[in-house]
Amino acid sequence: MVSSKKDAPIGIFDSGLGGVSCLGQGMHMLPRENFIYFGDSGVSPYSLMSKAEVKDLCFQACDFLVRKKVKAIVVACNTATSVAVAELRQKYTIPILGMEPALKVAIDFGLEGTIIVMATGMTLKSRMMDNLIARFGQGYDIVKRPCRDVITLVESGIIDGPEMEECLGKYFTEFKPDHIASVVFGCTHYGFLEKPLKKVFGEHIRIADGNEGTIWHLKQILKERDLLNDGETGVSEAEIYNSGGNEYIANARKMLAEHLANLKAEGAGDNA
Repeated sequence: MVSSKKDAPIGIFDSGLGGVSCLGQGMHMLPRENFIYFGDSGVSPYSLMSKAEVKDLCFQACDFLVRKKVKAIVVACNTATSVAVAELRQKYTIPILGMEPALKVAIDFGLEGTIIVMATGMTLKSRMMDNLIARFGQGYDIVKRPCRDVITLVESGIIDGPEMEECLGKYFTEFKPDHIASVVFGCTHYGFLEKPLKKVFGEHIRIADGNEGTIWHLKQILKERDLLNDGETGVSEAEIYNSGGNEYIANARKMLAEHLANLKAEGAGDNA
């Protein structure tokens, strides 16, 4: 039986393993859909490359996913989004969704104190970030903080425990926990880190993560184009590929299983 476009999988790609947090959110919120994930850990991190190199890698990733007959692509990388998403949309006819730091979500929490935006250096210096601060961040104490070593740990499959807590702590030694209102995850690599962050700063810390909003937007786009899979409710499945090889694929599967378990326990995005 030939599959319809509705039955086609959704493609997600990232510079490495960070986008697995977005993949998990997608599988949780869209249980009828299947996914194909491509991580580019073999050349990661994108944030240390030129914009031209990042664009070229994004087109290669999208070409790979299009050959897999995906019906939409999520660029689960804030760096790639800021550099390449506009040009990707010009080339491909299927929906292309990007990511942006969920600064507005953090501001809408209505809390007093510092808002910390964790992201790569390229994202923090991007026009996208400047525009977000200009639109939503005027009058707020916003601190931009690149946390490269955290990304390195996530790429090695470490998303919790003493090593991650120590790594996170060193980036925020000048902040008193009760002065931090919220933390914005401006990179999908940080999407796994709510638990260790709260161990470092306390349970009161609010997290603004763009994954849930991105998947909600994806659902609306698919609905508008009559591309939502309307088959029987089942368990979402994912094919995982990585330019870094089998070790990264194994880490991705382990991280995905843990993330899905956490999302299920929290009920995150159930009403999307």
